[in-house]
Amino acid sequence: MELCRKMRLGSGDKIRDTYMALINLLARKGYPKNTAQTPLEFADSLKNVFPGEYADICRITQAYLLDKYGKNKPDPAEVENIRTTWQRLVIRLQKTRD
Repeated sequence: MELCRKMRLGSGDKIRDTYMALINLLARKGYPKNTAQTPLEFADSLKNVFPGEYADICRITQAYLLDKYGKNKPDPAEVENIRTTWQRLVIRLQKTRD
């Protein structure tokens, strides 16, 4: 319930909100992002910690970077794909060890 509320109260940028929710979830699981790490460095640091979820973590991270720094905003289909990836990732991360 709390996750849904956070997503509704976010910035209005669905890709950014999804990435921030990912960062928050990982921090609650004991893997906070160091402020000195780039998003890609942080994602890479999780490769051995969450090997089954690594591809989805990278996909969300790359979408965030393209949305933030790219010239073109993602189309609605890509936004929906990232949201679906996020939903799948949340379920899988909830099943992993804390």
